[in-house]
Amino acid sequence: MGSGHSHVGEQIDSYLTGALTADDERAFERHLLGCEDCRVEADEASAVAVALARVPPEAVEGISLTASPVPAGQQQLTVSASSDGVGTRVRAVAVGMRAGVAFDLLAIGADGREYVAAHGVAADDPQTIAGTVPLPPDQVRLYAVVQGRWDVLLIAAGS
Repeated sequence: MGSGHSHVGEQIDSYLTGALTADDERAFERHLLGCEDCRVEADEASAVAVALARVPPEAVEGISLTASPVPAGQQQLTVSASSDGVGTRVRAVAVGMRAGVAFDLLAIGADGREYVAAHGVAADDPQTIAGTVPLPPDQVRLYAVVQGRWDVLLIAAGS
């Protein structure tokens, strides 16, 4: 990250774990909207967080894990979410997925639990994905498109 203005890179872990105050969280998200360097760093950290959240604790006892970030390039996930009175209605637009790839759209809750909002097979760009999850929008921390059990294809921040 370059110098010249305030960066929030050191707050990424706190943001992903819900440790920031509400004011700090809003300031962090505003900064990400205008700073490509921090946004890329946050996307990479989010991919690692999603991958690690999916690992059962007993599987990692005594093992050192590393995870690769979501590949940079033309891939993008844009998510809109709204309350449906019971949970969250999710509409995602994915760009850059390889056609024919089976995927799940996941919502990762503030408590770290994962919820499958939709299943599908990627078609031509852009890919529209719609589904629901049984928790309110403000309780969704991350959205991720995954293939299989471990491959994070795309990721976006939640509410």
